[in-house]
Amino acid sequence: MQASTRLQGWAGAASSSCHLICPGSADELAAEISAATKAGVSVCPRGGGYSYGDVALNEHNIVCDTSGLDQILAWNPADGVIDVEPGVPLHEILQRVLPEGWVLPVVPGTRFPTVGGATSNNVHGKNSFAVGNFGDYVTEVDLLLADGSTITCSRQANQELFRAA
Repeated sequence: MQASTRLQGWAGAASSSCHLICPGSADELAAEISAATKAGVSVCPRGGGYSYGDVALNEHNIVCDTSGLDQILAWNPADGVIDVEPGVPLHEILQRVLPEGWVLPVVPGTRFPTVGGATSNNVHGKNSFAVGNFGDYVTEVDLLLADGSTITCSRQANQELFRAA
């Protein structure tokens, strides 16, 4: 964990001091979350930092920068399903899928938000009135719990957690 860092939302309207962690793997993240839980410290995930508000600020606690969790794990051009870590920016997905005739159904006004940020904020695009928001196209989420374990959530399994994520 780094010394105190000052973070702000994209609009710059709000800021806070926090301890920033930048895990490079799921195992490293699980260890950090488990240690924070044992210490009684709260952890707030942060995607690309493109939210206009203060959703990723956590005064005097931990903010987890997910940009190091940036791997595209699987891509199936036959059905358009892609499996990614939360720190993958939307523009990297577009670079991967566009050459094969696919596009994200919802793209916000900037291409830099991460999948984790877009999912947790359920971002919208210019076409949301017709196709819905980003979260409408997320089929499964692996949630990291406070004890360092993970649980897979979808519309079929662990539905309440899936809707909350």
